[in-house]
Amino acid sequence: MKELKVVKIENKKKMDFLYETAKEIEANSLWRPYLTDEEHNIFLDSLGDKDKWDQFINLNYEDKSENLNVLQIVGLRTRAMLYEKAIPSIFSLKERNVGGSQSLNLEEKKTMVLTNGNHSSR
Repeated sequence: MKELKVVKIENKKKMDFLYETAKEIEANSLWRPYLTDEEHNIFLDSLGDKDKWDQFINLNYEDKSENLNVLQIVGLRTRAMLYEKAIPSIFSLKERNVGGSQSLNLEEKKTMVLTNGNHSSR
């Protein structure tokens, strides 16, 4: 089987944003359309510890066991879920910032992720 090559997310702000987004997705059960119950257990386990999360989302595992493939698949599915939920807020942020220098705080970003970018202006 061909080895999977994954781009590591090294930017701390991106990692923190994805971690916070994942916690919001979990808190609001938005993972259901994306992950099976078994995959959700792996996702949930990774949210318990920031170092474990970084390892999970970057598919960086010391253990090369037979479960590695499952962990990689869940990690990739989780990335897809996170980016799908975050994309509307990212584009709304860009549109909002084109007209001025306003920037959203973390709470506003979370709200935009949870509402798929439907954020009302201040």
